[in-house]
Amino acid sequence: MEMCRPPISEDNMETWSPSKDLGPIWILGNGPSLAKTPLDELIGQPSFAMNRIHLLYPKVEWRPTYYLCIDDVGHSDVYSDLKYHADLGYPCFFKASYANELEMRRIKRWPTNITYLSNCRLHLHDLKNTPEIPQSWHLPQLCGFGTGLSVMLQIAVMMGYDPLILLGCDLGFVDQESPDHPDPNHFTPNYGTTCDWPLSTRDATLIHAHKVAQHSCDQYGVTILNASLGGILEVHQRIDFQEALKCTKQ
Repeated sequence: MEMCRPPISEDNMETWSPSKDLGPIWILGNGPSLAKTPLDELIGQPSFAMNRIHLLYPKVEWRPTYYLCIDDVGHSDVYSDLKYHADLGYPCFFKASYANELEMRRIKRWPTNITYLSNCRLHLHDLKNTPEIPQSWHLPQLCGFGTGLSVMLQIAVMMGYDPLILLGCDLGFVDQESPDHPDPNHFTPNYGTTCDWPLSTRDATLIHAHKVAQHSCDQYGVTILNASLGGILEVHQRIDFQEALKCTKQ
């Protein structure tokens, strides 16, 4: 996928080159461990969140610096959620197919805080349906393989953040009995997961996506650290959450 409007500067994205000027950023997945992560400790620090993160907002004062939604988030009125995030005013990244419906729902002109991302057609959501399995990112074009979290990592690298510190990236997906049953794979049981194949097969795709991210960041000289509270993701170097906080506040 590519950015239909550059969120970083007015420079042509084809002239992009890696820089590491902005310091650390927290990149949030939506795994179960996020429910016990003290997110208010992140207030005032750059962070990037995705999809249905707003279901956690009633419990925390923290809000992300950036927001992304390019995945099928598993419920009927995703557009109300997207408009909610856009109205909060922080920079939002949405997949291009959402554009027409969202624009029609505007009552007044929104500020220019939305960037629509078009599809990366070679690298799709899962190992089961992608025409080609990526081995590395292909920036400045964004790679959509595996998970929206990978896209957040790529955008953060292009913005100039380093290191990238993961939270809520648990993996360990298990099958959900039905959409009406509690969701065991996210930070709240009413999150809702939509998938055309057993969720227990998702880990293989996500692990490969993280390996691609690690390989690519190694090439760019960018560090990925995993500060998630538990989980089974071991692709990246682990760091204690409180230790990571100390490093980001220096």
